[in-house]
Amino acid sequence: MNMKNNKIKLTIIIDNYVRSSGLKAEHGWSIMIENGNEKILFDTGASGLVLNNMRYLGFEPRTIDKIFISHGHYDHTGGLYDVTKEAGKRIEIIAHEKIFEKKYKVSKGLKKKYIGIPFSKEKYIENGAEFRFDRGSTRISKNIYSLGEIEKTVKFEKPEINMIKKKNGIYINDSLIDDTGIIIETPRGKVLITGCAHRGIINMIKQAQRLSGKDSFFAVIGGFHLFNKDKRYMGKVISELRKIKIDRIIPSHCTGYNGYFEIKNEFGPKCEFGYTGKVIIL
Repeated sequence: MNMKNNKIKLTIIIDNYVRSSGLKAEHGWSIMIENGNEKILFDTGASGLVLNNMRYLGFEPRTIDKIFISHGHYDHTGGLYDVTKEAGKRIEIIAHEKIFEKKYKVSKGLKKKYIGIPFSKEKYIENGAEFRFDRGSTRISKNIYSLGEIEKTVKFEKPEINMIKKKNGIYINDSLIDDTGIIIETPRGKVLITGCAHRGIINMIKQAQRLSGKDSFFAVIGGFHLFNKDKRYMGKVISELRKIKIDRIIPSHCTGYNGYFEIKNEFGPKCEFGYTGKVIIL
């Protein structure tokens, strides 16, 4: 690695919150992983806004080596078309094959809103995307690997009944089997990065523990999916988090303000606010 002190650098490209006037926020998530000379983009936000923020932060799409997609919702895939087009080259995209399912959210009045990936697989391939689909844990780089399909072992983290998908013309519950995250092995310990944690943040942490064979984390970063969750649910999440040694907790995106403050009140300085433009050195 040529990076100073062989550090790994993470830069939040897209998040729901922003602190700099030169950057813009949206309901979405994207984080750049600089692993030595390698650049891996984890998710692409909800729109082409990802390009504005990338360039403001000093990144060009052509320098991206790989893209990892955590799951097939628009707020994580909406910028994928623009990024692959601007990259101007063949680029590997690692994801679960189910990211292209037709995903919807049921709102009040039983209205169905499409929240899936914007385009067909073929449209991205036209831009140079080379998809590598994996259901299980897969190696992304020498020290980075995905969690694979998240096993649901925690009883209170149940499927969301308002998440559905259309299959063979019929709407059925979407268990979001494609929802996953990655582990980065660092000299300071392992780092878990999540997308939205639809399968449950505690389920994801437990899977990371099983795969790595280690119980502790240097950092857990990303969406904890606590937005609109009640205090009882958040209390159960925090109760489980207390049992785990985590040096840095950086809730972002779909965690929501209430979720962040609940975690912050419990973990104090260990909990940091995630926002567009935040840089994390590992």
